[in-house]
Order: sequence, then structure tokens, then C-alpha cells
Amino acid sequence: VSMAYSHPSIRLKKYPWLSWLIAGLFQGYFTFAMAYAGLSDFGWNIFLKPHVLIPGMLTSLMLWGNYPLTQVYQHREDARRGDMTLSRYLGIKGTFGFSALIFALTGAGFVWFFLDRNQEYFFWVYLGAMAPIILYFLLWFNF
Repeated sequence: VSMAYSHPSIRLKKYPWLSWLIAGLFQGYFTFAMAYAGLSDFGWNIFLKPHVLIPGMLTSLMLWGNYPLTQVYQHREDARRGDMTLSRYLGIKGTFGFSALIFALTGAGFVWFFLDRNQEYFFWVYLGAMAPIILYFLLWFNF
């Protein structure tokens, strides 16, 4: 998947949302699940178990927040090659606002997962505490 991202014959990089989704999913959830299954000597059936699926998807969510930030410094080169990366699509301010929002959701997900998955209010309390920060970024970046 990493090679398909920038290889000249495939160049997933030029598709902003598709490349974001694929890169985050395979570098996050898929890598997490493969490592878990391999180290624990489990089969493919472990991939959809909640104790693998939830932290694996949280890993993807974290990467989906980080992924556009890694593209900010190469806008000029991507434009020269004709690649419309997610960061170019969002713009620099939009990229930071978007990533802040995804990181806030990721934090809420990790709080919910590690503190008490059976108590949904932890998620909402964290998200409520993050709301002013999220709002600030959304307004500041005109998102």
C-alpha cells in the first residue's frame, strides 16, 4: 500500500480522500491486527473481535489525523506533479483544523476504550471537554 501511494503507475496520492482512507486503514488497523494475530498465533478470525477491531480502528483514526500533516510541506512538489493530496485539498489552515478535529475524536475514543468501555459517559465527558478546543480550531481555520 505504501508503494502504491506514490508509485508512478498507481499514484494513490493523487486521490485525496481515497488515499487518506486506504493509507490510514492499512497502516493503522490492518498493521495492528496483523501484528496482534502474528504475535499471538491467531488466525484471520481474530480480525473482527472487538478487542482487536476497536484499538485497531483507533490506531487508524490516529493516523488519519496525522496523515494530512505529513503532506503540508510538499504542496509545491505535489502541485508540480499534479497530485491533489488531502492537504492540498484542505489548504494549510484546513489541514491543521481537520487534524485537530480527528485528534480530538481519537483522544475521546482512547479515553472511552481504556477507562471504561461500558460507561458511555466517559466518551461524552471527554468530547465535551474538548469542544472548546475543537470549536476554536474550526473557527480559527475557517473550516
